[in-house]
Amino acid sequence: MLHLLDKVQRRGAGLIAAKEKIEEAEGVIKKLTAPPYFPAVFRRIVTIRESEGPRAIVRLGANERVVGFGDGVESAILRRGDWVYLAHEQNVIVGLASAELGDTGETCDFQCKTADGRLLVKARDEYLVVCTTPALAEAELKPGALLLWDRNTEFASERVERPSESKLADDETPRETFDDVGGLGPQIEKVTRSLFIHFYHPRSPASSSFRRKDPSFCMGRRERERR
Repeated sequence: MLHLLDKVQRRGAGLIAAKEKIEEAEGVIKKLTAPPYFPAVFRRIVTIRESEGPRAIVRLGANERVVGFGDGVESAILRRGDWVYLAHEQNVIVGLASAELGDTGETCDFQCKTADGRLLVKARDEYLVVCTTPALAEAELKPGALLLWDRNTEFASERVERPSESKLADDETPRETFDDVGGLGPQIEKVTRSLFIHFYHPRSPASSSFRRKDPSFCMGRRERERR
């Protein structure tokens, strides 16, 4: 009798362990098959039908759509420029997203603000009117400030620091001299003669026959290598 009870207990423990494994596998399957959410930018509240209540206009990529509000999402807490998550059908807001979703994009120069709080910016050779996120809307901006913005959503998200110096400039003074350049004797003589005449005798008649030289770059084999 005791042997039979022990056997039943072992089987019961095995069934409990098997049930836990099945529940764990079901959880993994549920995560793998769960529908995706889509990040979008909230623009404003609209009312299409009074019976349906308020709806939201959001920017999903380069497209706009009117969506509803899911359970637990209050329209009153949303501000223009807030990132939200849309359900897999892209027809309802299911939650708020992190503002870090809009931390990449292009840069533009701030020009001025419009009466309704939008921004007039210059991107390359274009003047554009874009919307702004809540954080940037409260910031004090001066003309010429460099802003981060997204061309698809047409929202400026933050101010970025302008580079202090150009990377195209060479910080080091070249150490090469004409002695390191070989095979360009006549050309070097003509360039140096033109430079020296304009430098030492700017009003000399001889200088008029030489066109003033801009910075030049001479390239050739080193003279010592030729020897």
